[in-house]
Amino acid sequence: GTFRLTVLDVGQGSAALVETAEHRLLVDTGPAWGAAGASAFAAQVKPAMRALGVSQLDGVLLTHGDRDHAGGLPAAQALFPGATLLGPGGGPCHRGRRWRWDGVDFAVLHPEPNPRAGQGNAQSCVLAISAGARRVLLLADVPRFVERRLAGELPRQDLVLAAHHGSQGSSARV
Repeated sequence: GTFRLTVLDVGQGSAALVETAEHRLLVDTGPAWGAAGASAFAAQVKPAMRALGVSQLDGVLLTHGDRDHAGGLPAAQALFPGATLLGPGGGPCHRGRRWRWDGVDFAVLHPEPNPRAGQGNAQSCVLAISAGARRVLLLADVPRFVERRLAGELPRQDLVLAAHHGSQGSSARV
């Protein structure tokens, strides 16, 4: 089991492609711009996927519904209508959800299945990907208190894709 993670530059927002031997997962679709339906998916993600030879997606995981993460969803769904959607508008994305593709393990670490508190970024879907001893953590836009909890629970990660905000509410030193 091996995988390739491609993090795509979509400006303010996020989009990442995870590829295993036989499966493809897009984590977030980048932002939408204006009212005309323009999006980072159409402008950056789709051409990058073509250049990588990706002609099908098995799934799209939206970490949360903010426009900078989910704005390209309509364009992604139009291009890949058979892709399973996890997160807002699709299947639940919560702690405990796990699957395995081609010897690669995927685990959702946050949020809790029935959250009692927190909205927006605090309910971002955090995804861990591992193959053998290699570990990657995609933090979406979780705030500091979630980062700290996860840092206390998890083994050392090879790569952490931190929240893109760079704000006072995320990406704490832990």
